[in-house]
Amino acid sequence: MGGSPKKRMTETLRQRGGCPNRRDFLKTCAALAAGAAVEPAAALTFGKTASAAPALPSWTGESAVSDVFVVNNIPAPTCSLASGVLPGTGACSTAQMAFRDAGVETLINLMRTRGTPFYRTADHPAGVVPADAVVILKINNQWGGCGSGTGYGRLSTNTDLLKGVIWKILQHPDGFSGEVVVADNAQPISSNQWGAIPANAEDQNQTYDAVVQAFVSQGHPVSLADWTALNANLIDAGAIDAAGYAGEYASGDVSDGYVILGEPAGSGAVGPRRLSYPKFQTQAGNRISLRHGLWNGAAYDADRVRLINFPVLKKHCMAGCTAAWKNLVGFISCAEEASRFGGWDEMHGFFWDYVPVTPASYGLLGRQMGAVRNPDLHILDAIWVATQDNFSSDAAVRLNALLASRDPFALDWYASEYLLRPLIADNPWDVSAARGGIFRTATRINQKAAQSAFGSGYSFIDLDAGYDGSTPSEAEKNQMNVHVVSSVTGLPAVNGLLLE
Repeated sequence: MGGSPKKRMTETLRQRGGCPNRRDFLKTCAALAAGAAVEPAAALTFGKTASAAPALPSWTGESAVSDVFVVNNIPAPTCSLASGVLPGTGACSTAQMAFRDAGVETLINLMRTRGTPFYRTADHPAGVVPADAVVILKINNQWGGCGSGTGYGRLSTNTDLLKGVIWKILQHPDGFSGEVVVADNAQPISSNQWGAIPANAEDQNQTYDAVVQAFVSQGHPVSLADWTALNANLIDAGAIDAAGYAGEYASGDVSDGYVILGEPAGSGAVGPRRLSYPKFQTQAGNRISLRHGLWNGAAYDADRVRLINFPVLKKHCMAGCTAAWKNLVGFISCAEEASRFGGWDEMHGFFWDYVPVTPASYGLLGRQMGAVRNPDLHILDAIWVATQDNFSSDAAVRLNALLASRDPFALDWYASEYLLRPLIADNPWDVSAARGGIFRTATRINQKAAQSAFGSGYSFIDLDAGYDGSTPSEAEKNQMNVHVVSSVTGLPAVNGLLLE
């Protein structure tokens, strides 16, 4: 098959019904990465002019169990950290200007005023982030620097938003004494290119590495963690149990790696170790178990580890959509797919029934939330939304929106229906969790799996198992409160940046 890597993959996807296998991914990503090195410089400044923000609905539900927070009309940032340090002169030479993001500021204000405070303090004991926490920002970086056309570089989490979130964590009103760790697992099919250009930012030379280095240059405890490297050390801990210290710091294993776990003993489904989580030491020397918490040498402190899931919204060829719950594929390990899952297609079957597996409707990512660790907050980047696929999209639309929720299923229901679906020309229902189609099926499988794994502790929305309609379900809408505000007009601003 001749032509460019993109054309070859397009033909492969056409033949396979839209989705590649592992070999296709490996070959195409390598070819695209090689091509990116010689991409014309003009592509790095493509699309700087903002498009009109979508009209997004808000409502309160009669039987609401979850809140979704939405910010639109986010203005383009004016400061860049592409050099890895603050600019030497001008307004952006100050941290108060260079690190802040108007959309992030608005979002955190909105959360606070609607009963979900970002900071944990004496006045807000249910806040998300304690002052002494190690905060893990699990971004989406599997396809950093990939894509083409308007989608070039837009397939990973936006670095302008990232710097804004890091800055807000560091500004904890009680004084931040913890650490901020930017992390992802690109899996065996890719790699964490922290310096990949073009990045997803206003200045597409502003990479993850540059953002982190800019904070470090100011003496802040911010670092990167490459979970992809942990796939080389799978630590078999047997079947998951209540204590679960096999392969852990508490049992004397101090290595970095992925702890892999089977189903609970007596469940009748122990089998291969499909559940998994990272165990690693940060650059500041903190030893983190993403199941048990911060290890102090004698015990774990679960509360001092906060996990914030931070994906980018985009179309996905297999699942229909990438948003909150789907981004947790980068929380687990997909290594040794044949022995642990039965193969590439079967692995995705355990994710969301991509192919038939036993037991059916396994919902690995929902199980992961209930059995291993549930993210403390989900923040969804919808500044640029890729509309073709998740790994090589040649199209992305600028929406200038940012969303958050503690409920991944409510967040995905709203974002897929009101932001992504209107952008999709072919089979738009397949990208919405609110209408019958691929993404609703995948979402419902993981929602039900999470519900089962959490048991009485489940607190998210419950999707109707018998509904696959062509319009959103009013009963499901009533399970959510959706709060929408404009970053331009919704809150007081000084010099274009919103105040706490």
